Amino acid sequence: MTNLRRMVLALAAALVTGGMAGAAGEAEEQGPPLPDLIAKGLRRWETIKTFRATFIRRERLEGKTQLGEKQVIFLRERRDPFSIYMHWLEGPGKDRKVAYVEGRNNGKFKVTPGGLLGWMVLDMALDDPRVYQNSRHMVTEAGMGPLLRRVDQQVKLSGADVITKYKGKAAFNNRPCYKFVRYMPQKPEYYCWKTEMLVDEELSFPLYLRLYDWQRNVFEEYSYADLEVDPDYTDRHFDIQAEKEPN
Repeated sequence: MTNLRRMVLALAAALVTGGMAGAAGEAEEQGPPLPDLIAKGLRRWETIKTFRATFIRRERLEGKTQLGEKQVIFLRERRDPFSIYMHWLEGPGKDRKVAYVEGRNNGKFKVTPGGLLGWMVLDMALDDPRVYQNSRHMVTEAGMGPLLRRVDQQVKLSGADVITKYKGKAAFNNRPCYKFVRYMPQKPEYYCWKTEMLVDEELSFPLYLRLYDWQRNVFEEYSYADLEVDPDYTDRHFDIQAEKEPN
């Protein structure tokens, strides 16, 4: 073999090896498919009777340009019949309480305004306009069960213009999670442009979501901490007038 041929072969080998190394360096870490994780979370949810957590939210309400202040909310949830109890612990609406049980109270939920009017208990329709003065969502959209269903619906939408990136593992409130970032086109079926999400490794529940609108601005941020599965709850735990302290 001539010296020239040896040099050509060596150069070709170096180029191939270097190209492979570069491709490997650019490859993203592969994680579990997000739709599979959320589907697993939904299956897990169907085995749960009750759920408790500290729910933290920030929302940009209608007519506002910035995220609102952080609200820390004690949350109870029952899967069947669907029931929600929330008690505001910190932030706007401190001491407010909300309770809803599906199929009861003529489809209305109960609310105490908190503050000096905390003694009042009002019945409100789910779509009462006053709801949206404090939240972007109705009470029937609160809790882990409704959240799982909404996220499942979104992550099942796919196409060439949808990008989902796995960003490795991260700890969130001492719980191991998978981290994802998802980008979506501006179409009616998509809820937002970008979603940052942490999915619990054990339960496959989304514990943190940060959502960006089509102008690239954050408009919703939600998280769950202090999770407890199947606490011993009865109807009393979803009755504002029977409950005095969160537990």
